[in-house]
Amino acid sequence: MIQSRHARFGASSEKGDPDQRNLFAEDIEVAEGQLAAAGEAADKALDKASRQASSTNRNKGRLPEHLERVEEVIEPANTFCPCGCGEMVRVGEDRTERLDVMPARFRVLVTVRPKYICRACKGTSHAQAPAPESLVPRGLGTNRFAIHAVVSKFCDHLPFYRQAEIWRREGIEIDRTMLANWAGRVAFHLGPLIDALIDDLKASDHLFADETTVPVLAPRTGKTRKDYLWAVVRDQRGWGGGDPPIVVFQHSRSRSAKTAQEVFRDFQGRQLTVDGYAGYDALSDPKKTNDPWTMAYCWTHWRRRFVDYSRTTPSPICLEMTNRIAQLYRIEADIRGKAPDVRRAVRQQLSKPILDALRLWLEGQLDLLSSSSDLARHIRYRGGPRFSTSLPPR
Repeated sequence: MIQSRHARFGASSEKGDPDQRNLFAEDIEVAEGQLAAAGEAADKALDKASRQASSTNRNKGRLPEHLERVEEVIEPANTFCPCGCGEMVRVGEDRTERLDVMPARFRVLVTVRPKYICRACKGTSHAQAPAPESLVPRGLGTNRFAIHAVVSKFCDHLPFYRQAEIWRREGIEIDRTMLANWAGRVAFHLGPLIDALIDDLKASDHLFADETTVPVLAPRTGKTRKDYLWAVVRDQRGWGGGDPPIVVFQHSRSRSAKTAQEVFRDFQGRQLTVDGYAGYDALSDPKKTNDPWTMAYCWTHWRRRFVDYSRTTPSPICLEMTNRIAQLYRIEADIRGKAPDVRRAVRQQLSKPILDALRLWLEGQLDLLSSSSDLARHIRYRGGPRFSTSLPPR
């Protein structure tokens, strides 16, 4: 109940409380010493690298260059010298740039197609430009208007009924059912693009995946049901890859392992970064697939378990975990975008000692905790002390 209440109404920040203190146990002092030494070595190396890579570039508050500039010149009321010398000479100016906005303006696009005939042929010869193709034949809105409504709904989270209310203030009456019909037409025409994106994803060597619930109207019931959106992502910007980022959401009625197999059918890549959801296990099980995936479990999901636990039960173990993971994140931030061999070398030099010591420390903590406790369960969460010493990209 407390966890659920905090998830709905509590702070979303996952920063640790600096006032907490570590609790040391005699049987794990060696592991803690190794952990501290590894962290200090990484901090020292990163501090030196950060000083060398520091840049003097700062955000000076300049507005984007692509924005239209409209000059408003404000002349003084009188440019004649008060001493009677005549008109003063302009020697300079002060320029100030401020961001301005023009509210959305509606207009009516009138399409005129002149008709031509040859009177010498008694009207048998004629010419007229064909009507432009429209997303909604003989519809009230243009293609641009229909796409604007769809973008407002799915990107700006403006439901169709709210859009209808906004436009009603301008005297424009458009029913929400009409907007929904337009959205369906847009989705139909975007189908080939989605298929092309999925084909591009299938050729990627490393992907990210996650799933989330989505409420869907259940036909003829007047209620909503819980469906799922499976997000498949390719993002190589963190390690200097050349392929553009892609994210595709695939709808499903189920969150089962069978659905995971269907979503990733025919994919060539075999490295997948996921959370600890057991539904992905079928992808890495040699008994269920001829070409199993290599799973890289997400550190953020693991870290969040300790953050959430410490919010209701102060724990020095949780604080120590978040501090050590922060050191790993700092290493990753420093090498993000660099060549693979550079990242691998830095991880072996700085990250691996932290992970090796962290593994021993966690194993010692498990010996002190009840195996059925929540904290022990969080430690054993996907990866737990079995985590790879080669960090997956975040």
